[in-house]
Amino acid sequence: MIPSHLNLKKNVIFALMAFGVNIALVFVGYRLIIMQGGIEAVGVWSTLFAWTSLIRIGDVGMASATLRFAAMHDLESELSTIRDYIETGIISNCLLFGLLAIAGYAVMNTQLLRLIGPAHFEEARRILPVMFLGFFLMNSANVILGSVQGLHLGFVNSQLTVVGNIVQIAAVFVLVPMFGLLGLAWAQVIQYSGMAIVAWIIVRSRIGSRAIIPLGFSMPAFREMLGFSLKSQAVNVSDGLFEPLSKILVSHFGGLHMQGLYELAYKTLWLPRNAVISGVSAMIPTLTNLLKTDPAKVPPLYRRSVTYAALAVLALSLGLVAASPLISWIWMGHVEIDYTYFVAIFAVGVVLNALGAPAYNLAIVTGRLANNITVNLLVLVTLGLAGVLAGSFLPAHALVAVIAASMAIGGIAIKTRNERLIAWAGERGAVAHV
Repeated sequence: MIPSHLNLKKNVIFALMAFGVNIALVFVGYRLIIMQGGIEAVGVWSTLFAWTSLIRIGDVGMASATLRFAAMHDLESELSTIRDYIETGIISNCLLFGLLAIAGYAVMNTQLLRLIGPAHFEEARRILPVMFLGFFLMNSANVILGSVQGLHLGFVNSQLTVVGNIVQIAAVFVLVPMFGLLGLAWAQVIQYSGMAIVAWIIVRSRIGSRAIIPLGFSMPAFREMLGFSLKSQAVNVSDGLFEPLSKILVSHFGGLHMQGLYELAYKTLWLPRNAVISGVSAMIPTLTNLLKTDPAKVPPLYRRSVTYAALAVLALSLGLVAASPLISWIWMGHVEIDYTYFVAIFAVGVVLNALGAPAYNLAIVTGRLANNITVNLLVLVTLGLAGVLAGSFLPAHALVAVIAASMAIGGIAIKTRNERLIAWAGERGAVAHV
């Protein structure tokens, strides 16, 4: 039996609900954008977001460290320790992303004409500062929401995400018809600022902090977290670069129209895939705690997550491939053959990639991140080299097949390598019960 105070079942259920609402948000937002500016408008947004995301290279991984270190300790007997970890993580993360957002905007603003082209330059210039503000608020909210999850309140985290997405949907309906892509950027600012404030109120109450904003920076906690966070960051950067790199390649070799179709196809499959994987990831705090308190329970819980992820993603992907002509008609007003082709090709990569998602989380649970880093770098190199070759010498559509193949390689490789950690966890359990 899993201890009830870890809230495993509620965390998984509400994580799935949160991603379901997020899927609705993306669908509505892109439908409104297409109605106003066409597929190229989606391409502009996707390209800007891809380049903006590159500033995460400077992230030191404090969000993951905050979640893990808070989850490892008992709230009743180690409250002050948990408070030190959480407040230190929030302060560090917000300061870092504030600096990264300022620097990223200064650099990207000088390259905007080259990246977007003259036709959409003025619109992109208006959007860019708001996108960077939204990016800062998103990452600030993420570390506070991670703190909520680290307190084994993942279901509360998911509830906040649901409410935040509903708020953004409402803002999108109002702002996008009036301001286009700029309205979408402001809708994200509204969403993430609200989520950050409410999440901090919850965390503040739970950890007994009297500060209106986090002030309890602890240098000993920072040093302890930094060792894990730097390893985690190597994983985050190498993993987080896949999506922007793929979009940059498509934008460069295929143009903004193809980039728009690629973005729609990517979101069609990747968001439902993430909805399933969010349920798997909701187990991270529980697995982390069990690894410390009852390691023998880790392997069977992991194996259940693998079966769940594989079957659910397979069923969803097959359904979406079959429904892609209808989705295309709803989004674009006609059946776009390239979109349905992209969805079919992506489905193969997404299903094989999902096989490795539970194993990917094992590295976070155990703190042994080397395999994640190695595999992510392998995938990025494969994508970069094969993508440039495909884009240079083959029809632009071949690029999508390269991206799907890279996804598949990553999932299979991480599953093969990280499942050795299951044996390690089992050995810990055997020793603990001797």
